[in-house]
Amino acid sequence: MTGTRTSFYAALALVTAVAAAGSTPAFAQGAPASEVDKLKEQVQRLETQNREVLEALKSVKQQLDEMKKGAPAAAPAAPVAAPAGDAPKAPVPGKPIEDKALLAGVLPAVWTIGNSKLKFYGFIRLDSIYNDSPMGNGGSTTNNQLPFFVRSEDSHATGAIKGDANNDSWSHDVRLTRIGMDFEGGEMDLLAKGKVGGKIELDFDSGLNPESRDVPRFRHAYLTAKWGDLTLLAGQTWDVISPLMPTVNDHTVMWNAGNLGDRRPQFRVSYEPAVGAGRFSLRTMVGATGAVDNRDADGDGTLDGSASGLPMFEGRIGYALPLWVEDQNADLGFWGHTAWEEQANSLVNGEDDFYGWCVGGDLTLPLIKDLTWKTELWLGQGLADVRGGIGQFINAAGDEIDAWGGWTELSYKATTWWTPAIGYTLDDPNNEELDAQGRELNTAYYVSTAFYPGANTMFKVNYIHWETEYKRLEGGADNRVELIVQYSF
Repeated sequence: MTGTRTSFYAALALVTAVAAAGSTPAFAQGAPASEVDKLKEQVQRLETQNREVLEALKSVKQQLDEMKKGAPAAAPAAPVAAPAGDAPKAPVPGKPIEDKALLAGVLPAVWTIGNSKLKFYGFIRLDSIYNDSPMGNGGSTTNNQLPFFVRSEDSHATGAIKGDANNDSWSHDVRLTRIGMDFEGGEMDLLAKGKVGGKIELDFDSGLNPESRDVPRFRHAYLTAKWGDLTLLAGQTWDVISPLMPTVNDHTVMWNAGNLGDRRPQFRVSYEPAVGAGRFSLRTMVGATGAVDNRDADGDGTLDGSASGLPMFEGRIGYALPLWVEDQNADLGFWGHTAWEEQANSLVNGEDDFYGWCVGGDLTLPLIKDLTWKTELWLGQGLADVRGGIGQFINAAGDEIDAWGGWTELSYKATTWWTPAIGYTLDDPNNEELDAQGRELNTAYYVSTAFYPGANTMFKVNYIHWETEYKRLEGGADNRVELIVQYSF
């Protein structure tokens, strides 16, 4: 501050001196000798002052140069702004990068390519899974990694559902390792400045490929256009119905055991304005029927959902608002879907058109700080393509199979590094509509505990006790343990 003041006063004196010196001849013209002598003395004093000012300026410059030499080097600017928080420090030469905060100062959090802004994310993950009984998902072979039900331990069961009693297994896979990219594409000038965005997300959970030869699978691939509270979406993402997920069994998230919904290509419209103290939500979509169950019962090479000539329709209406728990919203929603399938080349009891529908609701309710209850409840018919009815669509008489079910879960964020949860799931088809050896009931209760030791790492242990009942057959029960190690970036 002292150097700044000195510089200011020195500059002011210099300007005054120059102005005064420049004006001397004008006053001196025609003046008496005595006055000329006085003016000369004044000029000499000003010249002395000028020399003093120059010396002061030289001293100030020298001080500034010394200050610059002693200051630390400025950190290199990131191509784009780092995430909110403390400013990242510059890396020390020869010292390895140790944490994400430091890395954010070196590499961009968001990459800019032309008019697009790209943000990458994902995680590396290993799942180790133990089952004490064989699991299945409707195929002809045992599938303990991608399960939908427990196989029957009855000796009279057919191959597709039969399992050897207490034939345990342990498997390891990295199928859920994930890579994703969110992007922003600017505004559409000719469409009311709609903001363009989207997502591409892949994992490797594509089926029964050998564990060392997993191939990528699209989870999400969609574009969005947003105008305030209105959003249009085109591409593949989650169904509108059944928006919540249980904590366990990340491979198949308890599908066909109480949890509905999956991902499918769709065109969606969402309107979510603030209303009162909360936010209203209206979502509707038209999507691809058959994208999940891939049903082609007549073998003509066209999915029965596509052959119907009609898309799937889904909708949800909901409202979220804060209640008695600070900074946590309660969210209540009601939803439903309709779908049609056709197998013209393979009539079933004279029928070739089949219809599926469901109605349901979801609730997220913070009970106290960090203790949250989540639940879904639904009923419908012909639900195989939305993961209901334990994967059973119609019976041999051509009747769509009715079913109801849901799930419920309590989770507690005990500390910043530990979150336990408990839950129960149920899928219950109408037994009277099932063919012999049909799956009558699928239930599970579970306990989960997740640890977050830091450095973006998670360790998780899940235990699931799973039971499946069969028509006219002995059922099956499984104790499933899942061990997960994950690093997110």
